Amino acid sequence: MQTTVPTSQDAARPRHLGPLLACVLALFWILACAVPAAAHAVEVQEGVTEVSIPIVLVTGSEAIAGAELEFTFSEGLEYLRYQQADGIENPLSSFVDGTQFVGFFSLDNRYVPAHERLSFGSLVFSYTGSQAQTISVNEIKLHTKTGSGTNTEVTTKKTTNIVAIPVTRAGAAPSGQTGQQGTGTSTSPVASTSGGGGSAGEATQTDAVELPADEGASTSRSSLASSGSSAQTAIPDADAPLSGGEVPAGSEQQLQALVGALLVAAVIAAGVLYFVFSRRKERRREEATSQEQV
Repeated sequence: MQTTVPTSQDAARPRHLGPLLACVLALFWILACAVPAAAHAVEVQEGVTEVSIPIVLVTGSEAIAGAELEFTFSEGLEYLRYQQADGIENPLSSFVDGTQFVGFFSLDNRYVPAHERLSFGSLVFSYTGSQAQTISVNEIKLHTKTGSGTNTEVTTKKTTNIVAIPVTRAGAAPSGQTGQQGTGTSTSPVASTSGGGGSAGEATQTDAVELPADEGASTSRSSLASSGSSAQTAIPDADAPLSGGEVPAGSEQQLQALVGALLVAAVIAAGVLYFVFSRRKERRREEATSQEQV
């Protein structure tokens, strides 16, 4: 019976294939992490022009004193107001350079999540077209108060993973495009403490959208002098320089982008080097086999 002996080239192929596939999969994983996550899509029924989108924050089990959202929206949407959830006091809202800020803050940790989730309230938009639009949540902050009097501190957890909320019109033909991001208009009053009002009951409410507020969050601390029980308490600035040589939380997004780019480069370089050295080994084996046969 004749036995076929595999050549060195045949034996080398499976060894090359596994590591190269691992490098490719690692590269795709890194690139996938850099793509903005997509939240639950919001579908608006035909004929509805004012839509209220309930937001639920996945916060963990710790009670908090306040929370903030920073978001932008495409040109086919008009932001109208922030309607806080039941039990939430001191709502705050401002619109600066095309970015909308909404949130609330109290003088104690009165907001206790249920099953690690907290009802933030609703974002109310005017949507009159049929083209798909996007709301991009760029930053979420959770504030926790510790101490009292002049020793009061606020610990802020900031999540900068961008979450895209698609907004589509039911029955509209998909065009594959969305409106230009960041050019939407806002009629929200600056530093509003009313939390809405007016025609709040006229908006059609959609399904709730959950946003991860505790995942991969950076932490910073700031002092907050006691200011009594004023309803005008401002949300603290978590981007101020920190004591003790800590890195400001505002640099977290830039650091993540740099680390991601370095990892991509490292994976590509490792794959190329492995392939080059494997080919050299294969050629040496082939030369040795040829010399033995001679």
